[in-house]
Amino acid sequence: MNTVPQETIGEELLNRPRAILAIVESARKQEDHDAALILLYTLLDILASLSRPNGQLETTSDDFMRWVEEYLLPGNPLTCSAEDLWGFRCGMLHTLSEESSHTRKGKSRIVLHIDGAFEDERGLRFDELMHRAVLEVPGVSRVPPNQIVFVHVGALATSIKRAIARFMMDINLDKALEELVSERVKGGRLTATIEYAQPVD
Repeated sequence: MNTVPQETIGEELLNRPRAILAIVESARKQEDHDAALILLYTLLDILASLSRPNGQLETTSDDFMRWVEEYLLPGNPLTCSAEDLWGFRCGMLHTLSEESSHTRKGKSRIVLHIDGAFEDERGLRFDELMHRAVLEVPGVSRVPPNQIVFVHVGALATSIKRAIARFMMDINLDKALEELVSERVKGGRLTATIEYAQPVD
């Protein structure tokens, strides 16, 4: 099989997400929360697609949740489930909303993202503060508290960085996974940048 060299796989897996995460940080600083979330969940989609079964052209919800459960959630400060993240991903990327068919069917909780310091000047943690403020979020007051989970955007971004490192470790140890991912990396994009010549006077 014609695979991409291991160091190239590493460069592709690290450089592309690193660039996306840098834009996420820029969006956070500008308080462009929608842009930051769209990029983070798109990045999770991309990462999950790299290890989908050979011969499978489309990434499914099972692929997404399997990658999240294996690489993103273990050892990270996220209290959400893979189902929760998938439900939010569908709502955010399709309709720019926290809700999706997944949440409406009760398969996942509604994910509310928060950003900024983990504690305010009074020493209250963000989860306490957000539970107090939940009635002020449009539409959320009708949702039972046990159907809401809070995710800190910074914690999610950091968790994705750690997940990529775990993924790279598995690629280094698993020859079959290395070959699968190298095929995905090699055939990942069919776009090119075209520079137009200046018009001649």
